[in-house]
Amino acid sequence: MEDIVLEKLEEIKELLNKSLEPRQLFDVIKFAELAGMKPRRVRELCNVKGFPCTRDERKIYVHREAFEWIKKRYELPQNRRFNK
Repeated sequence: MEDIVLEKLEEIKELLNKSLEPRQLFDVIKFAELAGMKPRRVRELCNVKGFPCTRDERKIYVHREAFEWIKKRYELPQNRRFNK
């Protein structure tokens, strides 16, 4: 009887650990909310070569790496000065 209880506790522990892992794929709407963009802009980015996304029939999923991709692509150089 104790073995069954211990097995069930291990299963519950594994399920809890899986739910704590960060999400790897986002739909366009959720990614747009998190990135502070409009969904239309995210769909446009999905057409750019190299943007980390996956298409499944009509649905588009954006990978977690897309946050870093956007940051690298649109980051200004630190030593650049603007003329006033």
